[in-house]
Amino acid sequence: MKIKNILSAAIAASMFAASLTAPVFADYTEPADSYDIVRINMSFNDGTVTNPIDNTPALKTQANDMQAKIFYDTSIDTSKEFFFTFDFCFDNENGRIEIPKYKSSGVDKVGPQIKCLGTKLVTETSKGVQELGDFTIGQWYTGEIEGRTGAGVQYTTFRLYSYNDGTKTLIQETPGFDMRNLASENRSLNGIGGHDVSLDNIKLISENPDTITITADDEVNAGQQTAADYTMTRLGETVTKYAVTWSLYDENNENEITDGSVTMEGSTVVANITSPAQTVTLRAEAVFGDKTLTGAKQITINAVDTGDEIFDTISVSGSEAVKAGTNEIYSFQAFKAGADVTQQVADEDIVWSVYNCANQKPVGNKGITIENGMLTVADDVIAQTVYIRAASTSGKVFGSKNVDISFSDNQKEAVIKYDACETELANTVFAASWDGSAAYQTTDTVQFTFGDQTAYTVTDLDIKFPETESGGLTLYNNNGSENSNIRYHSGTLSQQTGGSSWTTILPAENFDADAWYHIEFLYMNGATSGYNVYKYDSDGNKTLAAEMKNVNRRNDKPYGKIGFSSGVTIDNFKVVTASPDSIEINAPGQYMFAGEESEFTYTASRKGHVMQSVPGLTWSALDAEKLPILDGLVKVNADGIVSVDAMVKPQTITIRATAADGTFGEAEITIQSSEIITVTNIGINEAGDKIVRIYANKNFYYNDDIAFIIAIYDGDGYMKSVKIIKTFGDRLNIDANEVAVDFNLPDDFNSAADTVSVMVWTAF
Repeated sequence: MKIKNILSAAIAASMFAASLTAPVFADYTEPADSYDIVRINMSFNDGTVTNPIDNTPALKTQANDMQAKIFYDTSIDTSKEFFFTFDFCFDNENGRIEIPKYKSSGVDKVGPQIKCLGTKLVTETSKGVQELGDFTIGQWYTGEIEGRTGAGVQYTTFRLYSYNDGTKTLIQETPGFDMRNLASENRSLNGIGGHDVSLDNIKLISENPDTITITADDEVNAGQQTAADYTMTRLGETVTKYAVTWSLYDENNENEITDGSVTMEGSTVVANITSPAQTVTLRAEAVFGDKTLTGAKQITINAVDTGDEIFDTISVSGSEAVKAGTNEIYSFQAFKAGADVTQQVADEDIVWSVYNCANQKPVGNKGITIENGMLTVADDVIAQTVYIRAASTSGKVFGSKNVDISFSDNQKEAVIKYDACETELANTVFAASWDGSAAYQTTDTVQFTFGDQTAYTVTDLDIKFPETESGGLTLYNNNGSENSNIRYHSGTLSQQTGGSSWTTILPAENFDADAWYHIEFLYMNGATSGYNVYKYDSDGNKTLAAEMKNVNRRNDKPYGKIGFSSGVTIDNFKVVTASPDSIEINAPGQYMFAGEESEFTYTASRKGHVMQSVPGLTWSALDAEKLPILDGLVKVNADGIVSVDAMVKPQTITIRATAADGTFGEAEITIQSSEIITVTNIGINEAGDKIVRIYANKNFYYNDDIAFIIAIYDGDGYMKSVKIIKTFGDRLNIDANEVAVDFNLPDDFNSAADTVSVMVWTAF
């Protein structure tokens, strides 16, 4: 259906910022050739009150019944341009309008909460309220929200209109209207609710583009390619891009090209080396409802003479997967006029190179090189896709093979999120990195989201800071609460710790805005966090520039999102689950007794920063040969509590704590017998008829009475003889002792059947 045009005056073009920091359109205007889609259009013919704006029935909501959703549609996407309007009247001071993201059971994420505060219409924010204009309870108004949600910043405008004698008057326009939780993570509003308020004429419209403009090279030589991109506009103003389908047609844009002379690889136009001279039409199509929006661009393909080339076709063979820190050999097969000429092609006739993931331009990364078919990938290269290219010396003829580079085996910490910064990303342009590869330079706010983490993480990236106030990076939780940050501030590199409070990281005399820095940020909410800042020199070597320990965590929320301000340049980004590079085991002492428990603790750190907890940490008990103790007599639980059975013999053991990546720490402890005196042997004279010595260990300090009771039993367990030898503890040394004895064995002593037992009695 046709939506009426409410706007009576044109909006000056100067109001529209190229960066889309304000809505593109004031009020709803349907283009002549409209691709807009009406999502919601509600009037209330059975309403119980009258809307004086158009004198039609309107809906009166019940008191305190916010969960009575007036509409609810999970298919709505407002993360791209939308226009939302509604007529309303607050019945009393309790009136409220809610525009959230609903789920079936209620509110999923809180959006705008509009209410009356005295004589002002306001919307609640996380820090208070935002005023939307002068307002009177009992009067009818029109509210409009226009822009897009889920953008990481406020890209919406609210307009409040009143009516006087049928004339619609703008009371206030509020750019940067606070969408609360709907301003992040591509969330969309999908409903409206209210209480103590009357509503009418609720409309939600997807403001879709009406033009696609394609950018690509005007001319391409056969055997070459050109990357295509596009912009979308509506009423002449740039809007958010929708996905498109690419295709190639003839010069007249009538018949699709299917002969293989020119093909599409993603958004790249590839002209076969054998392509004749021709003009092709590149199409980009987007579907909106039952309409298809098409953009077109003509590209001239220039035929190439390969008569003077050694080969006119070449293909590359080799592995499709390579790990960082390894080498891989690639080979080629060349043809001329259909004949295999591989053996006639010398090494100097082939130019090997590495191209980016779109196979559009050389990578240039110092860590990814190829020479004579040998691909070498440095150990610290971020996972990414590249193309290995073998070309003739003229570059007219080439063949490519895509290769997926995975993380090195030395990347033991689990990777949560990463980006080699080689692919196109919204709100960025490509810039040169310190390593010669591409990097992202942000043209607006950019965020990476990876889900709130419950353990320590390390955010690892290369960064070049802009000389713009507060330009830099910020750690957030998924709901947008700000945690720690690193930013440019008044000529310094600093951390904002709240309000106007800043902590200097690098003073002005040490901060270089032209330099690349490397950040390793160890973070966990509720626990000690810190980071290291390294500086790259012109040769790509990095040195520690600053070490910040126990940094301010601000809201101290879980970490699940990182944001970069406009003007920041970033490369080699990854977030990993942190693992310590050092674990120190803290033993309760040098000794423990059999039959006791002792608690061992650990101190873990990574790059000099303390980790108060280590995920996946396991404890183990090892014997003197560093082998696991498996007999169950010595145990250690997940909390480092070591339990020693009373029957364990004196020995030295090792307690080890091991992180998930294999890093470990250990400490030794000596187990002593729980007895004060331990008899280890007895001595008999040469004649074999008398016990003359008791060998005994004193295990710890004791100076009171000691009685050694020697008893001899026959084979049936009957005592045949007994003798008691008394002494004092201070007469014995700690460790081994010999106690003199004069005890005649019975005449009928049978060494094969009788048993000699020695018991020790002490005062306690």
